[in-house]
Amino acid sequence: MCPRGLPVGRLAALVIAVAACAPPATREAAAVTASTTAGPPPPQGCDPISAAETPWTLYDADPDHLWNRLSRALLERTAADGSRHGWRSLDPLLWQETDFLLEGPPQRQALDLLDELLAGDLAVAEPVLRALLQRDLWAVFDWTTIDPESRPEARLALQRRLAQAIRRLALSEEEVRALPDNFDATIRSGAFAAGPQEDPTTPYIPPGLASATDGWLLLGQDGGPIAMTHTESFPFLGRSVFLVLVRRAPAGEVTAEFVEQLNYERGSRTLAALDLTGLEVALVRRAVLIDDHGRMVLSPLVESVQLRRFSPAQHFFQFELDRVALLRNDPSLCPVEAEIPLFATHGDPFQSGFRAQAPIPELCRGCHGDMVSGVSSVLSYSRFRFELAAGETPVLTPTSVEAETRAVLEWKRSHRSWLLLESLMGWREP
Repeated sequence: MCPRGLPVGRLAALVIAVAACAPPATREAAAVTASTTAGPPPPQGCDPISAAETPWTLYDADPDHLWNRLSRALLERTAADGSRHGWRSLDPLLWQETDFLLEGPPQRQALDLLDELLAGDLAVAEPVLRALLQRDLWAVFDWTTIDPESRPEARLALQRRLAQAIRRLALSEEEVRALPDNFDATIRSGAFAAGPQEDPTTPYIPPGLASATDGWLLLGQDGGPIAMTHTESFPFLGRSVFLVLVRRAPAGEVTAEFVEQLNYERGSRTLAALDLTGLEVALVRRAVLIDDHGRMVLSPLVESVQLRRFSPAQHFFQFELDRVALLRNDPSLCPVEAEIPLFATHGDPFQSGFRAQAPIPELCRGCHGDMVSGVSSVLSYSRFRFELAAGETPVLTPTSVEAETRAVLEWKRSHRSWLLLESLMGWREP
């Protein structure tokens, strides 16, 4: 069974987005049944994960602030043992099978709090707060669209309120682009090494990654986003742009000629024997927001960074956005530990009571297996288990952030979740 998203930490699934089984698991969400393994203290800004209940104070120091109460009502889930989760989850802990928010007291509370939110002036909040709340509300909205035949009236009641709140929270395009560059802030903090260390399991985050400099080459794919599985999969559904980058050290940067070799020597013995030592493959996830004209805009906010290095053994690292650290102006991309068990993709463990979790190495093999190696283990290249339509072979090309963003947003604009949201926000005729 695939994990609830790309595995994280040192034994994460291949960081190439298109290889992902589903949504990335989050640091906090992983601990329904297990506590974390003790380790070195996290860098300043990165709080240790705890299964203990945490006051829900993301938007204000007062847990009873309306935005905190709304966020908690939509995102907090309670496990069978009484532990509560969702506090630091990058994506809502909601599945296709989830009835939470569609019936009983949880639904009534969510509707009442959304009504209370809409009765106020949302424009007075700081831009970064509005951006984070819009991001979460949009994620919940998209969840309501994945099974429209189940409880349609309950879904529509949520959708109408969520759509208006998303519109009211919208920033101008200029405000979206001026949001904090948390990747740059994390690099400038010096909290993490910039390259591989003597201990190959030490997390590091290369400074040139987000800007595709220092030898990094940004990859695209003819005919659509390279991270198509992520783009099309719940819970992402085009609300993030996934950038796939490669670098070869110490030999130097990856060139267009190397990419052509991958395309045209596919399956050859030469390619199978290719020495990948020093090759790094990365996946950078950036948040898309909706501006005050109803347009989707790529923001500077980096939601996660996944890095894989061949040395020649493979080492994996993942960093995720810690929203609390972001609001404190601390380094907000924090490493995720490999020992944390993750949720599985399918089934709602909070409703079923089935604790579909396993350590990262086991979950990685569920999607990526032991059946491929070398360059074929880069699944956006080999498409092993994730075939394109009609069995097409992907053609990788050098690309730009702008081109990849256009490809993702073009897909999203035609998706039913966006068409419904546009209509309910009032930007499109129903």
